[in-house]
Amino acid sequence: MRLCLCFIFYLLSIQSFAQDLNRTYNYDYLDGFTYQGTGHIEIKQGDKNTFTIKGTERQLNNTDIHFQQGVLSVKTKDPFLYMSVSDYIEGELIVKDLKKIFVTGSVSLDIDRLKGETLLIHINVPGAALVEGNIDFDRLAVYLEGGARAVLKGKVKEEMIYIKGSGAFEGQDLEAVNGNVFIEGAGTAYVHVKETLKVNITGYGHVHYVGSPRTIEDRIHGEGKISPYHKGYQPLSPSELKSE
Repeated sequence: MRLCLCFIFYLLSIQSFAQDLNRTYNYDYLDGFTYQGTGHIEIKQGDKNTFTIKGTERQLNNTDIHFQQGVLSVKTKDPFLYMSVSDYIEGELIVKDLKKIFVTGSVSLDIDRLKGETLLIHINVPGAALVEGNIDFDRLAVYLEGGARAVLKGKVKEEMIYIKGSGAFEGQDLEAVNGNVFIEGAGTAYVHVKETLKVNITGYGHVHYVGSPRTIEDRIHGEGKISPYHKGYQPLSPSELKSE
């Protein structure tokens, strides 16, 4: 018992005296970003391609940063390191034209007003991850696996949403001309589609739609359902979705 307490105090003392450091990386061309691990990442659009990572020296040394063919990959080397550190890695990505985002792990991703032609967001998590952002694209594709949650607003012309598991896509404030939603499992999608909404559900999924799409096409296998979205309705959390 005494040894255990001494070890805890030792870890706390290391954390108290550890100072955060910043490391910045610059790139001529960057259109893809992948992140594997835990942390909080903010993505902004700008006139340069830079990635700044913030954390203690121990955290930064435990992070592998790799760049190849326009894709920046950030990965935690030893995920068990953070069991003794309360603060996770923080990062800021400034990019001219981002087209692909791949996330694996428990991470919070904040997208600040990205604009372009095509954007792909793919989140694969065993637990839960959160992506929030304001976007303006011609085409958007979102893949959510596990308990991932995406909250997006802005506007797109075409959107394709794929949910596998108990995740949630909250796009009631994301105006789309046409939308395709695929749910496999108990996921939930909230969409705002003006013209054609196509829905394919296998399992217990639920699609809520804002407004009055001109055309709704659905294929449901199981106990899934489609219904109008009511203002004031609170989207369910991933844990609530599992028991819905």
